[in-house]
Amino acid sequence: MRIGLYCPAMTRLRGGIERLAADLAWAFDAQSWSTVIYTHNRGDTSAVTPVYELPRGANVVPLNFRDQSEFGLELRGHIQSARLDVVCVMDVVPAFWHFIRAVRDLNIPLVLSEHFAPSISETNFRDPRVRRAAFSCADLIHLLVPSYAETVDAEDRERTHVIPNPVVPPVRRADAVGRACPRKRFINVARVHFAQKAQDVLVEAFNLIAPEIPDWDLVCVGNAHNADEERKFKELIERFGLSSRVIWKGGLEHNHLYDALADSQVFVLPSWFEGSPISLAEGLAHGLPAIGFEKCEGTNQLICGGANGLLAPGLGDARTLSRAMLQLARYPRLREEYSVNAERIKEERAKSRLLGQWVDLMTKAKEVTSSRLGQLGTGDLRYDDAIAARLSSDKILSDVKAISVPGKAK
Repeated sequence: MRIGLYCPAMTRLRGGIERLAADLAWAFDAQSWSTVIYTHNRGDTSAVTPVYELPRGANVVPLNFRDQSEFGLELRGHIQSARLDVVCVMDVVPAFWHFIRAVRDLNIPLVLSEHFAPSISETNFRDPRVRRAAFSCADLIHLLVPSYAETVDAEDRERTHVIPNPVVPPVRRADAVGRACPRKRFINVARVHFAQKAQDVLVEAFNLIAPEIPDWDLVCVGNAHNADEERKFKELIERFGLSSRVIWKGGLEHNHLYDALADSQVFVLPSWFEGSPISLAEGLAHGLPAIGFEKCEGTNQLICGGANGLLAPGLGDARTLSRAMLQLARYPRLREEYSVNAERIKEERAKSRLLGQWVDLMTKAKEVTSSRLGQLGTGDLRYDDAIAARLSSDKILSDVKAISVPGKAK
């Protein structure tokens, strides 16, 4: 079987979707299937090397996704020449529509895999119907969290499958108490992107409590989203005078990332929005008590406040985040208790079992003999006007609002 996967940044950033795409490529290779990974190079023609190791049978196709009609023909041409049996789009609504248009009459089964919380997918598209319209076109739908399935139309739920992001069990468990650590560490693992991952809020929160916990540092792991984000992050650390206490390690290979997690005491992810963050699941699997915001979907699905960590009230509030960080820094017994509960996620997110579910999902997709897109005009697809408008439009991306930061004060 030949499977086409789309993930947004396989040649640019070591993100969660890219990690999953690499894992899937290896799982498919074990089935003697080949994988073609389509990715968005944002016009950078030098971005051609995968950020994660892939099997020999996997091919990466970097493309500059854009609204012009010639790009639609380009994408369609790549898909046709690859002779794919299944196309799976792992991202969010705008990418869905590019592929819906590209495969509309090729009779290739289409799997749409949503990787943000549904509220973000809907509120950041000018017409909230287009998310559900996209799912109406999918032969199978994949979501990350069971509760997200409630946002899919009842007619589409039979085709909806929930598979959480898998984690690799750690080689070395973290010591959340830090008995032998002269300096203890909060760790944040995420690309540096203030509009989503909120490292600006994190650094401000740490600055508020740094004098009270002189033996604690903040370690940040992840590539910068772009050069401007890197500049802003470095300037922020300098402005607060935290150059010796905030350590930015950039992107790390997986084994070094796991070493960084094992050497830390508390995981902090202050994101404005998520889907179901792999980095947070990996931190919990290491036995790290975790901190996030209670109103961040995805984060609040993984952190159970008072059990495996703390959920700071609100969203994007440096003061409530700092209080949660200070509480865990001051009470090692609390960290120890939360640590025991945190690592239970290893069983729930066992990699071999969940990748097996993905293999089953692709097998099920391959068994589709008549794709739903081939039924256009039969009345089987709902939201006909929303579908027709986007299939004929060259404005898929411009129809997306600028990603808004939920709840942020103007």
